[in-house]
Amino acid sequence: MDKVYIERALMSAEGFGAAAKLLMEKTNKNAWYLGIYAPAITANLSFACEIYMKQIIGFNEEKYTKGHYLRDLYRKISPQEREFIEGEFDEKVKSFLRKNSDWMEPFSINNCLDDYNKAFEEWRYVYEPKESNAYFVAGPSLEILACVLEEYIKDKLG
Repeated sequence: MDKVYIERALMSAEGFGAAAKLLMEKTNKNAWYLGIYAPAITANLSFACEIYMKQIIGFNEEKYTKGHYLRDLYRKISPQEREFIEGEFDEKVKSFLRKNSDWMEPFSINNCLDDYNKAFEEWRYVYEPKESNAYFVAGPSLEILACVLEEYIKDKLG
């Protein structure tokens, strides 16, 4: 995939991630807002992760990758890139847990991918009556995943 496409996708992913972060800041100041903003935070942050993963895949493939499921997209990333991403993720988790171990259990990238696999679809349509797994509000694991993927793309773009 060409570099121009990847750079444009980076801008979109950054925008969705920034929207989620702004809403998270508001909920951090007043938890009451979480009930209002949880769907937007989770949908935007998971969509940012989706776009970042599609960019990483795009570095190695000519064809645009479709789909919203984070687990499926992650499997399409090369094993070498996944190994690097997982190492970076684990380091950020360790740093996070040093500050928050009193209330947070350790988690892995696989936990994150399982918890948020369909988050974009589920939280985007959370108001519709249906069976859903939309009970994982965007948390530290999804934030860390988005951060690691964004840093990886920016590093690859130079």
